[in-house]
Amino acid sequence: MQLMDIIRTDQCRALATAWQRWRGDDLLPRRADMRIAEITPLLPGITVLELRSTEEIVFRLAGTKIAEIMGIELTGRNYVDFAAPPDRKGRAERAMWQGRQPCGAIFLLPIPYSSGRVVVSEVLSLPTLPNKPGEPMQLLAINWPLDDTPRHLSPADPNGFNKSADFRFVDIGAGTPDAALQLSDLPPALLPRPNSAVRQPTG
Repeated sequence: MQLMDIIRTDQCRALATAWQRWRGDDLLPRRADMRIAEITPLLPGITVLELRSTEEIVFRLAGTKIAEIMGIELTGRNYVDFAAPPDRKGRAERAMWQGRQPCGAIFLLPIPYSSGRVVVSEVLSLPTLPNKPGEPMQLLAINWPLDDTPRHLSPADPNGFNKSADFRFVDIGAGTPDAALQLSDLPPALLPRPNSAVRQPTG
């Protein structure tokens, strides 16, 4: 299954297209390869996660739309802390495997509001190499609602993220984590290098 065939939002599609352009014939782009000016309209929904360990995954950047959706400023916060204690290990492993493999991920994130309304966002994350050896890998991600989110809505719990739905890894050319790890809800999608032949995803 091709990633571009299942993406729902134009914004996630635009990020995938830009990331493909930045990596060219390489497996991954480096941070220095990312030309942020090319994705200016997407920046409000962009986050950058630094993969330090399964206990510490830090938001290096979180766009203004993320703060609006979540009701909290995320920059500098630990992504792991926003999961309920029983879910922290699995959520951290999902993120860390994207740096280890490396691979991407796409999923839906339901966000409940105090009014009772639930707004569903599409999230796409793709890995990037550090500029210097020894620095942590990062995930470049976009979180974009499937529907417009009224500004007056208040999240039911601004200090926690709901469990994702329809989580699947994205094979960017290095496979995906073994299915035996039970980290994914759905089979992986494929995002081949721009000039490579299409093949079936692994994992």
